[in-house]
Amino acid sequence: MDTSGQPLKDQNVTFTVNGDAGGLSFKPATAVSDANGEVFTIVQAGGIPLVVNIIATVDSTNISTQSTGLVISAGLPDF
Repeated sequence: MDTSGQPLKDQNVTFTVNGDAGGLSFKPATAVSDANGEVFTIVQAGGIPLVVNIIATVDSTNISTQSTGLVISAGLPDF
């Protein structure tokens, strides 16, 4: 959404994490918003349990939003 509450379609949005990510990654790290201004990514856990906040930023405007704490309760599986 822009500052007046309207959807921002066809915009590049970059996902980042605040602080130490512990190997966490996004697939994709940048996505294009749909007609409703929505974007989606998958958060892949790193090697350590932790709590992070995900930040999504519209690249062309620097409008961003931050999630509440996302709990990563397990690391990579042992094989």
